Amino acid sequence: IVSVQSVPRIQKTVPSPYSGPLKMAAFPPGNRGKESSSQNPDQEKIGSEISHQAKKLGELQNGYSKQVWAKIAAAKHYPRIARKRGYEGKPVISFILRQDGELAELTIIEPSLYTVLDRAALEAVRSAVPYPPFPKLLNRKSIRFQLPISYTLDKP
Repeated sequence: IVSVQSVPRIQKTVPSPYSGPLKMAAFPPGNRGKESSSQNPDQEKIGSEISHQAKKLGELQNGYSKQVWAKIAAAKHYPRIARKRGYEGKPVISFILRQDGELAELTIIEPSLYTVLDRAALEAVRSAVPYPPFPKLLNRKSIRFQLPISYTLDKP
């Protein structure tokens, strides 16, 4: 694993209450089906609202992830020496962004066969700083990303 020394490391990522899929039963166990919905329509309404909110949070996170990826894609460059020598690879980068969009941690979790491509991938993430701040509704202190960054040459 290649690590970047200039970026401070975070010992612990603060989990969000929305870190995974939201699972909630709209009806008590044993009371499922049409008869329970007619007995308590408020429970059905609450379950529907929670499901809608969870979907909106997922959409927010996906939208934010796309913004982050777009910034990295714009900052990515294919090193001239790697092109000249025909190097191709796909290093996988792991990084943590803080709520304010600043980079908190950056490492390679799956290196390519070529150090020059690994360094270029790290530099792409570093060069894209600052990232946009998190949407407030995400209610997170940090988000960890794992992205493969592909370097492939066009072949005639």
